[in-house]
Amino acid sequence: MADNSWDVDTIMDFHPCNIPHGMKNYVLQDLTPDQQTKLNVYKREQIRTDQKYLAAHPEIRGLIIMILRLLLKTKPVFDIYEVVGQYFTKSSVDLKEEIYAYLEEREQILSANSFAAMIHQKDLSLSLYLEQEGEQYEGERYEEEPSIKDEKESISLEESYEYHDEEESKRKEFEIDEDRISVNICREVLDEILELVHDEVDNISLASIESADLVDYEDHDIGSTSDESVD
Repeated sequence: MADNSWDVDTIMDFHPCNIPHGMKNYVLQDLTPDQQTKLNVYKREQIRTDQKYLAAHPEIRGLIIMILRLLLKTKPVFDIYEVVGQYFTKSSVDLKEEIYAYLEEREQILSANSFAAMIHQKDLSLSLYLEQEGEQYEGERYEEEPSIKDEKESISLEESYEYHDEEESKRKEFEIDEDRISVNICREVLDEILELVHDEVDNISLASIESADLVDYEDHDIGSTSDESVD
């Protein structure tokens, strides 16, 4: 009896750069739960491998950026492939010089952005701390004011002068506490400023940013460069 079965492609033929989203030859609904789990694991491993490779070879990103710059500068309408082909007629030495000049420029931008982000994060933390301190102090004042009002209603006229003296002493205590809080907050602000200055000195002395193990496509660290030439 003849075999009428259909040929089945490899179910795990996946790459994150495939269109659309690596699902070109199959749909997720056709897979069993076990196959879906295995596919998700394979996706993560493949994407992580690609990210590590791109992080280890920043010249790939540099080469793509240089081609994009050329196309945006010339804006060819019909001869796009010809323009790209002419770009690759350069010698490998010239290509390498252009790419590593871009990488050096990019490294300086990343260093500045990283330092700015760190400063912004510390400013937000300081603002949040001051806001919480202010809300806590105002809440304590609002909680004590009703109790003071109740005490005023319960005392007699004969004790009004004595109560007035007590109120005056309490008000002075509040002013002293408020001054103390202001001094503490000012000290916290000064400590934060000194910490920012020390961190800035440390960041300037680093000279480059260490690359992470898992790196994003757009924002991965490209401080380390490869000595391989780009043909």
